[in-house]
Amino acid sequence: KNLSSRPAIITAHLTGANSFHFLYLIGFDNIGELSEMEAAITKINPQSKLRKYENVNIHEISNQPKSVFSYTFCKGIFIGSFSPGLVEDAIRQLAGGSSLLNNTINPGFEIVHFTADKNADANIYINYKFFPKLLSLIMRGAGARTIKGLSDFANWTALDLMIRPNALLFNGLTHPNDSSRKYLNLFLEQKPPKVEITKVIPDNTLAFYFLGL
Repeated sequence: KNLSSRPAIITAHLTGANSFHFLYLIGFDNIGELSEMEAAITKINPQSKLRKYENVNIHEISNQPKSVFSYTFCKGIFIGSFSPGLVEDAIRQLAGGSSLLNNTINPGFEIVHFTADKNADANIYINYKFFPKLLSLIMRGAGARTIKGLSDFANWTALDLMIRPNALLFNGLTHPNDSSRKYLNLFLEQKPPKVEITKVIPDNTLAFYFLGL
């Protein structure tokens, strides 16, 4: 019952040359809520194994011989993944106090993060350093080679997702670091021109791409 009102974070990470996994995080306000969730998980999976990492208990649930879900409760946060390395990385990051808001390591993230709409159904963040590789693993083939060029598009994008009965609405901001050689920096100090092409293109046009240079 507590989970319905709790914001959840799902992050995707490259975990090998040709693999990726997700990390699941849920924050709680008090130890009582954490205890309730831990008791519920234990009731569903009483045979979970327990190991320690950096003095933190990590539980492991085996669904299949080669599929193990690892989770822990650390500093009021539920952390889980099918990649034990990601859980361990999160524990180390919490202990060390490092964050995506470190602008030296992640230039541009802080800028797009503070534009996110807290009332949106979901906030989606894209890191162009890793996102093209992730997409290439999903798509493969000729399309994958084209997608790899997106790494030079910008640094970060933040999108607000609004879910409607018959549509998904996205709105957001993309930021290229000023000192980087990113594609979007071509438009720096450009004045937006008036779009005139819409007066002449056919009304059955599927899509068009307009650059205001």
